[in-house]
Amino acid sequence: MAHEVNNPLMAISAITQQRLEDDDLRADDRQDLLQILRQSRRAGKLLSGLLRFARSAGEPRATTANISRVVREAIDLVSYQFGVAEIALDAQLDPDLPRVKGDPARLEQVFVNLLSNAIHAVRQVAPPRTITMKSGRDDTGVWLTLEDNGPGIPVTLQHRLFRPFVTTKGRQGTGLGLYISRQILRDAGGDIEVKPAAAGGAHFLIRLPTAPDTEWLTTPRDQTRPELPATLAGVRILVVDDEEPLRRPIARFLRRRGADVLEAGDGVEAMERLRAAEGRVDVILADLRMPRMDGVSLQAEIRRVFPGLAERIVFLSGDLSHLTSSGDGPVATDRILLKPVSLEDVETRLLQVLRDAPQAG
Repeated sequence: MAHEVNNPLMAISAITQQRLEDDDLRADDRQDLLQILRQSRRAGKLLSGLLRFARSAGEPRATTANISRVVREAIDLVSYQFGVAEIALDAQLDPDLPRVKGDPARLEQVFVNLLSNAIHAVRQVAPPRTITMKSGRDDTGVWLTLEDNGPGIPVTLQHRLFRPFVTTKGRQGTGLGLYISRQILRDAGGDIEVKPAAAGGAHFLIRLPTAPDTEWLTTPRDQTRPELPATLAGVRILVVDDEEPLRRPIARFLRRRGADVLEAGDGVEAMERLRAAEGRVDVILADLRMPRMDGVSLQAEIRRVFPGLAERIVFLSGDLSHLTSSGDGPVATDRILLKPVSLEDVETRLLQVLRDAPQAG
């Protein structure tokens, strides 16, 4: 379902970006197109967050997390409800917090749960409805607070709020959200506590230990990578996608950037194009899920027939669940762009491949 939704979203985004490059647009038409682009990207970002959320249960656990990014992504997942319920979010978050111990996907579940609880609570009071988030660091690690001006937590529940099956939502709640959240935080070496808020609602304090040896996360200034090629001018690109409404605007964009673009509707047709060109293609942009021959199988066939091109493929995907389903091993995730993606990001990734990949043989 994610693939079926992401493809039209990216087609909408790509076609809109193409029209925005036209010089003859009226001002009001340009504003309408910008709104279409903005909303399609918003929908794509939400869907990507849901995919990440759903996949987290089966993925290997990471050991450290960029907590500022985790919180921002949790906010994105519930942001629609702020406008619907007339809730003001005051997020006073330090963007320069160090990495913390814990798996990003599991920590995101904690903050989605806390934000969802706060939204449910403030809906019960008349506006103004407010949720405030703050973050910082001290000698013990990183701390974050979430406070709302809802009706608060009954005193009789405060001392057992984190036990299983305790809820303030009646039949609407399972009583497991806060219990699981505390377990996730404790697994990471942190904890959570609750107390009444100054505004009369609830106040949660989350603590997480800082990840050790974070110096490796920054690149020394004397180890800069080679610069990207300046443009795609003269670069031959094969674009492979079975959905013409998506393939055509991508190809048109790349041609406007100076590239020589070949098109194919699936892996079988892509191999025909490559054989006709005797493998003289600089980089390939291919969808992962296609009829007849999917992207993974296409990569395996290219590795067999044109081995020098096997490291010059960038994949587009609506989801990542099928990466090990067929072909010669899974696709490296750093070669995948999750739809919908901006055409500028497609261009940047293609340029990166041209810079980093070995010369095609």
